[in-house]
Amino acid sequence: MLAVKDELPEGCTTVGGHIESSHLRPSKIGDVVRAEAEVTKVDGKKIEFKVTAFSGDTLLGQGTHLRFIVDRDKFLSRLG
Repeated sequence: MLAVKDELPEGCTTVGGHIESSHLRPSKIGDVVRAEAEVTKVDGKKIEFKVTAFSGDTLLGQGTHLRFIVDRDKFLSRLG
């Protein structure tokens, strides 16, 4: 969500739809892990991302993530 928050229309947010990931290497206790999200496709209200996690230059995991743009107030009202 933070990767696109500055690009969203006023009053909108995103909600997760699907995530798929592979864990490739472990990190050590105390390691700083950096996560990155790159938008790969926008189709209307659907946003697809490539996601990666690194410790230093070591790729720890990678995958894809799907999010949908929604009206924030309408979505929150449905949660009760």
